[in-house]
Amino acid sequence: MVSWKGYCWHYARICVPLIVIVATSTPSLVYYNRFRYATLYQTQQYVISDIFSGFSTIFCDRYGLDTVYSTDAFLINGEAKISQTLRDVVNLKKTDAVYNYTNGYYYHPSFLRQGSSIHVKGCKIDKTLPKTEILIFRGDSNWKDWDFGNHQSSVEKSVDITDDCSFKNDSGVYDVTSDDNYYVVRSPWEGVDQHITFNKTVYDLSQTVRQCRQQTDCDLELDFGRQQEIIIRIGGKWSYDHTSSVKPDCHLRFLMWFGLYFILPVTVFLAIGLVCCGCYCKEKWDEEHGAKVNITRELVNKP
Repeated sequence: MVSWKGYCWHYARICVPLIVIVATSTPSLVYYNRFRYATLYQTQQYVISDIFSGFSTIFCDRYGLDTVYSTDAFLINGEAKISQTLRDVVNLKKTDAVYNYTNGYYYHPSFLRQGSSIHVKGCKIDKTLPKTEILIFRGDSNWKDWDFGNHQSSVEKSVDITDDCSFKNDSGVYDVTSDDNYYVVRSPWEGVDQHITFNKTVYDLSQTVRQCRQQTDCDLELDFGRQQEIIIRIGGKWSYDHTSSVKPDCHLRFLMWFGLYFILPVTVFLAIGLVCCGCYCKEKWDEEHGAKVNITRELVNKP
């Protein structure tokens, strides 16, 4: 028969590692988001919960955002919804483009959501130039595939640059049907007049309750248990590739600290104590019951 000490030893082997895991995982929860970051395109809106899984109004008292370039951040009540009326129209010039030094061309990258559109048009100022075009790519893989030498299957749309500078047709309009990164490659010739515009969908910010404007370090206080979202837009001067890193920081609520460091360990210890008490009582009952059985047998067998 296994003694009550033996039972408790087996349970301790299970519970003690559990307590150690809780103690060591708490700092990990605190710093979980601090060592994570995301690379996002500038001038485009993003919803934080779509990027970082650690966003929660229950666990986080405040939510911090650390960016390299000035950023607008909006805390809204409810779900993030696309505005049905507003659009962000970005007219792009050659000076706004990213230059690919390896293959020698200019391009405009951006993350676009469904419902946005890309408008491109161009004409030859120098009529002696050969045939040229503006190219549109959807997705990183297609653009990189073209950049590495596959100039056929990866192009989403190509718009020929003609001699007509009246720009009366709409052949250069591309409607975005899925959320993705998009790349517009400019014609390499100097004697070409090129017009490129991103017509971007934007989120409805009418339910904004707190915000940061043009800051690189922003802290937004969250309302406990309420459905909220944070929408950010990175601005500032263009980076070399039009991207910027974003680092989140979830400040845990006091209840989370109290629960992890006090309530949970105490509960585990109480559970261990109850189990040991139960094992001890069971052993005592077994001993008493066994003693009674033995006495009864002796009386029965007594001549």
